[in-house]
Amino acid sequence: MRSLFIVILLLCSFGLYSQEVTVASYSVSEGLIQSQVKALTQDHRGNIWVGTKGGVSIFNGDDFINIGYDQLQKGIVLDIEEDQDSNVWIATLNGLAKYDYSGVEAFPLDSLALNSITIDKEGTIWLSTWNRRGAKAGLYQFDGRMNDGNLEKKLQ
Repeated sequence: MRSLFIVILLLCSFGLYSQEVTVASYSVSEGLIQSQVKALTQDHRGNIWVGTKGGVSIFNGDDFINIGYDQLQKGIVLDIEEDQDSNVWIATLNGLAKYDYSGVEAFPLDSLALNSITIDKEGTIWLSTWNRRGAKAGLYQFDGRMNDGNLEKKLQ
């Protein structure tokens, strides 16, 4: 019985192959804006968006394009999402920013501490918040414009 087990084991082992996995590492020296990564997403063009404590890096497979901390209301990037119109929304501790491939538009939301963002199939922007510096935790809808009443609280 033992010799049958050894024969079966030897026969099975001939069909086993190992795979090589290549892992590339990117850091500040390769162009990443900052090394502490907090958020990742991929846009419709295939670019990888990397949210960090120092801003956002957009990686096209060869090079990084960086959006600095100052353009994002000096907030740590916590989440990144792309909408149906190819705008990329960036949630930070100090507000929201929209990147439309021509520039960044900032939406300071001082009374909120954003945690994450999602965009539903109808294009509604949903923001989750948490308690920080007196800000109220909850779920909000954002209409994409800065005007009075642009945030509607849905849950507390």
